[in-house]
Amino acid sequence: VNSGGNTDQNSNQSSESDTSKEANTPKYEYITATIENTYPTGYGTIHAPENAIVITKVTGTAANSNYVIPYTIDGKKVAAIMPLAFSEVSASVKSVTLPSTVRTIWNDAFKGCYSLTDIYVKSAAIGIYTDAFPEVSKRAGTLTIHCSRECMDFDYYYYRNIAYKYDAVYKEWNG
Repeated sequence: VNSGGNTDQNSNQSSESDTSKEANTPKYEYITATIENTYPTGYGTIHAPENAIVITKVTGTAANSNYVIPYTIDGKKVAAIMPLAFSEVSASVKSVTLPSTVRTIWNDAFKGCYSLTDIYVKSAAIGIYTDAFPEVSKRAGTLTIHCSRECMDFDYYYYRNIAYKYDAVYKEWNG
């Protein structure tokens, strides 16, 4: 298991800013992506993504409880969010932005994230398992699935159906 931070953000800040930012920067533990941990059965992909990882655990609280998953961690593309990845920070999660590199959100990835109100999806082809997000009866508010132009162009109805399954709101997003 490896651990990395968001190395793509604001590397030119002063050391004082880096120190305060560090307190509000989540850390991502991960393993190497394989076909089994990246794509659901029957997805049609015949090989694992190259130079990619899957997030297994998130620690540390994000600023304003808004988690922005980076496109890369330690130079490797983020391909999936594994079961229980957000369980350690579940009480603090309000929104999550996924990069276009993510292909799968596995069951229980956001288990216990009852304050999760916004998911921002940039990917054109992403498998979202039925139990990826918290149950409607346990959520503190309405979940909104924001879909970028890329994912709307790919499969307009897929993300609307995902929102319907979670009794969530679907919104278009210019992200």
